[in-house]
Amino acid sequence: MLPANWEIPSIQTIKEISQLLKQSVYKDSPLGCDISPVNLFLYRNKYNTQICYADGILYRRFKENDFIYYGFPIALNPNQNLDSALKSALNFVKQDAQFLGIKANTFFATEELLNPLQNPSSLITCIESLGIPGSGIQSVKNRDLADYVYLQKNLSELAGSKYSKKRGHINQFLKKHEDSIFVPLTNENTDLALQVEKQWLKELETQTGTTAPEDLLVEQELITKALTNFDELDLSGGLIMCNNQPVAMCIASTIGNATTDVHFEKAIEPYAHHGAYAFINREFAKICTTRYINREEDLGFENLRKAKLSYYPDLLIEKSILILI
Repeated sequence: MLPANWEIPSIQTIKEISQLLKQSVYKDSPLGCDISPVNLFLYRNKYNTQICYADGILYRRFKENDFIYYGFPIALNPNQNLDSALKSALNFVKQDAQFLGIKANTFFATEELLNPLQNPSSLITCIESLGIPGSGIQSVKNRDLADYVYLQKNLSELAGSKYSKKRGHINQFLKKHEDSIFVPLTNENTDLALQVEKQWLKELETQTGTTAPEDLLVEQELITKALTNFDELDLSGGLIMCNNQPVAMCIASTIGNATTDVHFEKAIEPYAHHGAYAFINREFAKICTTRYINREEDLGFENLRKAKLSYYPDLLIEKSILILI
């Protein structure tokens, strides 16, 4: 098999992918952050991301250290027969992996993406029907990769008794900081968002007495890259201003037509302790125009999982790792 036409995601290519997603069969569905065109661009160096678009299918290939793996193929042509298209796509992934001499580890397989392959045949039967000798599949769910998805209405209103603590945090924040206002993030005030990020990291270093870990330094680079390309990436977000100073920020983008993906959210002290996170979460949700808000995964961090669950997600987008054998 000849090498596929893989390329590193550029701003132009992710713009094209974004438009294709808005026309695909998944355009009105709650979508996972791994499909986010902005994430494909921002994390391209961290994960050595390569993409290939062929025959209406988006393929993604990643490399961490010496481990190479694939994203589950995404059918972006709404006129495709999903069953046959995805069977062919999985065949493509397996052959590409064979060309590289690696296992076809395929991540981010969600229930919605797998459904076309499960009806009427089972997924295993479909993989075996690819016609490759010895075809089979191993499937493992990874809870740490599950995305937390909320209805925009619920996060913007925080109605009902289950959100009483969140409303209390916001009331506490506004009581302590009466002059606080929410300001939408635009290309003209991205420097204020970066100011929050830098102060947040500085506070962490002061608190721990050590240099920030590598992953947080990389995150600051990603935030800087996002803010530098704010308009080109079609980003949105918000700032909390107190005494004309930025104390919290968030950065987001849309996936398809129905999902807003929150990429980054930071608040500095003492505002964070007083409820700034709850406040910016609600205020940003108010200006979101999509039905769903995806606050991404917790990666297995207990405190992060607790925080995301405290907002009562309307959906967990669970993802499986498929190993084509």
